[in-house]
Amino acid sequence: MPLTPLTPPSSEGPEIVPPVYIHPSATVHPTAKIGPNVSISANARIGPGARVKNSIILSGAEIAPHAVVLHSIVAWDCRIGAWARVEGTPLGVQEHAGKVMKGGVKVDAATILARDVIVGEGVVVRNCVVLPNKGINSDVSNEVIPPVLEMADGRLLCDFQYYLLYYAFQKSDFL
Repeated sequence: MPLTPLTPPSSEGPEIVPPVYIHPSATVHPTAKIGPNVSISANARIGPGARVKNSIILSGAEIAPHAVVLHSIVAWDCRIGAWARVEGTPLGVQEHAGKVMKGGVKVDAATILARDVIVGEGVVVRNCVVLPNKGINSDVSNEVIPPVLEMADGRLLCDFQYYLLYYAFQKSDFL
């Protein structure tokens, strides 16, 4: 099976710094700057003036106007608001100890947004792992941010309740 061709720079489209892959169904505004080392999956949308570098943007993700995504993985159906900044810390080729310690938790140097994460307008997310279904409305750095869990009766679990449930499950006989 042949390799998928990389997206070449074009005078008609966005500014592309190779290597970059943009899926044919993705929409990238002509004023965006993409690359190097970027992959944009199916049905992703990149807005005017957005900057994406050293990152993976998965299907259905939306990067709003003038948002910046650096050294990050943006999962399915995430929304990054206008003027927001999502970034990890770049590491050298030989550097693998790029962990940031906070509260005894190791966080990867890349920022990872899981499925259905919404980053508000103008918010900065730096060196974080954000678990699914979370809205980020204020600046965060060097954290693992747990998901919002909805109970069968519609109640939402807070972070403390989530950790208790997780801990109880890990210690139970279900495993």
